[in-house]
Amino acid sequence: KTVSGLRRVRKWLDGYAVGGAETRALRMLVARCHVEGIPLVLIGVPVGSGQRSLYEGEVEARFRGFLDPLVRESGVPFLDFRDAVADPLFVDNHHLSSEGGRTFGEVLAREVIAPAWRDAGRATAPARMARR
Repeated sequence: KTVSGLRRVRKWLDGYAVGGAETRALRMLVARCHVEGIPLVLIGVPVGSGQRSLYEGEVEARFRGFLDPLVRESGVPFLDFRDAVADPLFVDNHHLSSEGGRTFGEVLAREVIAPAWRDAGRATAPARMARR
């Protein structure tokens, strides 16, 4: 599953560009949450090391070229958890096993939800925000 999944992702990333309906929808969501006073956090979800390796270089640069200005302009933090779960806890290159899901849930609870509750519903800047 992992090998065939990585082949598909590699092909999908060929000529990778950021834009289109997805980016417009994300910007609209961020703006709407701001207007409605809804706290928002953008999360890079876990993927296996093989898939993360496909994001290196130009793909990551293009992704961050869109994301970093959005984060800066909106004040919405991006928490990068793409490497938060070890490879043995994936079913394939991007789907967590049950144990992997529990592991990631614990990470989110510890690093995102608990600090937000401690700060009366305002998300803090977990250590992962500094990692780029």
